[in-house]
Amino acid sequence: MPLKVFVEIICSDDLSHMVIEGEISQEELAPVWNEILEAYLDVTMSDEDKHLMTLISQQYLLEHNIIKVEAILKYLSYRYDPDMITILERIGASGSGYPKDGSINARKAWEKRVVANIKRWRHRISEIEADIIRLTPKDQKQEKITRSYFDDVLARISQHFKYHIDENIVTVSRFLAMLREYKQHLIMLQKQAKTT
Repeated sequence: MPLKVFVEIICSDDLSHMVIEGEISQEELAPVWNEILEAYLDVTMSDEDKHLMTLISQQYLLEHNIIKVEAILKYLSYRYDPDMITILERIGASGSGYPKDGSINARKAWEKRVVANIKRWRHRISEIEADIIRLTPKDQKQEKITRSYFDDVLARISQHFKYHIDENIVTVSRFLAMLREYKQHLIMLQKQAKTT
């Protein structure tokens, strides 16, 4: 993807810039965009910000799993479906397998284990939320990335590499490689400044 398209998407939140021809839904574009954005964030975010993003991802996954498990439990209360049991086992909600003997006591014990896992996940979500609050700076403002931000970054990188970076030609992956090298250069300069 050309850097110009990436910048347009970042600044506008409009994934349609990715489409070259035809029509593709946002849902189809989102996984590809998320992969590109994740690579960008990996290069640009601090370790603290990366940890914060990991916590947010964990929270989202647990919340999603709780919704899924509760829906499956409700479905299973009406009818047995081995595919639903497999889903619960795959996401770690059910522990040992569903009782095949059909006894009501065994099914209730199994459901208790699943509900206990949901409670454990909810407790973990509370811990994650507390960590997120603790790690989020109080005065942090959510600023939208603007075109001028990228112009400044491109100017600094162009100056560092001593040639103009044409965003119509340079791909996102090449830009990220240059940005990574530029950041390493800045870190090296900071270390040198501390030793002198």
